[in-house]
Amino acid sequence: MITIEEFQTALTGLSQLLPMSRQMTAPALVIAWDTTPITAKQQLTPQSLAFAVSQRAMDPSPPKEVPLHLSLLRYLYPLRNDCAEVERGLRADLTQRMAQPDRFHDPAPAREEHTPASARRLTASGFWHPSMLSPEELRAHVQKVALQVERVRAKGDQGTTMTPAQSASAGILFMRALQGFWPLHHDNIAALWVLRNRKCADELIQIALEGNTPALPPGEAVVAQLVGGPCQW
Repeated sequence: MITIEEFQTALTGLSQLLPMSRQMTAPALVIAWDTTPITAKQQLTPQSLAFAVSQRAMDPSPPKEVPLHLSLLRYLYPLRNDCAEVERGLRADLTQRMAQPDRFHDPAPAREEHTPASARRLTASGFWHPSMLSPEELRAHVQKVALQVERVRAKGDQGTTMTPAQSASAGILFMRALQGFWPLHHDNIAALWVLRNRKCADELIQIALEGNTPALPPGEAVVAQLVGGPCQW
């Protein structure tokens, strides 16, 4: 979070540094603070603000129709139609950019930022892969899996039987769903697995919701689970 003093000091210094720019008056600084998105003021730090100031000073083609204080957000957030999308959160590569503060980093969105998130989730083979999900998207995915688990439980066991091999496969499918590879469906055998392994399923969901990636168990753990042993997934 940045303070109004840090914000106004940065803008005052930048306005004095830029060619053909007038120093901002006290009322203008207050208006600039009031019209800066609250989310941005909460997410920015003095370090990221200083980085944005340096980027604006080095920008060879700065925006001419954007107020100075709002132009700083272009170097910190993803862009759409040359405007910062604060609601999407800070740029995914901001840390890497800030590690090289002495060079100018083009704020234009990377090619993949033009692609809808739902499309970026697909690999070349057409499967989801968690490496293509942001932490927020992955958590939202896990929450959807948890909701689907509740729906499966509400529907109940339809008397379908599973062989030990099917049960092992179903457990792995459920784990992969939590890891972000695919959703959970009513007709998936993983749905039947969560009915037969309620406690274990709940433990795995909680691990995933906490931001940790449940690891697949070794073969002997799968066998132990099949014979009623403790959850080792």
